[in-house]
Amino acid sequence: MIARLRAQAMPPLRLVEGMAEIESLNGAQPRAMPAAFVTPLSERAEPAGNTLRLRQKVTVHFGVVLICRNVSDLGRGGSALVELKPVRAAVLSALYGWGETAGVTQSPIQFSEGIVIDAHAGLVAWQDTYVTTLYHQQA
Repeated sequence: MIARLRAQAMPPLRLVEGMAEIESLNGAQPRAMPAAFVTPLSERAEPAGNTLRLRQKVTVHFGVVLICRNVSDLGRGGSALVELKPVRAAVLSALYGWGETAGVTQSPIQFSEGIVIDAHAGLVAWQDTYVTTLYHQQA
């Protein structure tokens, strides 16, 4: 996902990293913005069917945390939300429907939901959640 976003959504993104990098911020701002951080969220498996070889469907949710700023907005991040719209659109365009044909997932990536994580001092952190399917199969 990180490589896909770097190839397809820069610009408008200026930084694309993973979960370790967002955790290392410890409240500090990313070194470049708008920034995206890809994070695993959950995996939910369905029971395997009764076949000779086990094959289990796994639904995978992952998040793309976007951090955007607007220095003219020193309030609660309202202007930064406006700045976020084209960034979200670029990420959606890069990920939506992708994955299966590239051999990365076993179903096309779909958008699930978006939510504000934090907004203050001209910054907004927003998470878009995406979902796809993988299969675990007995060798």
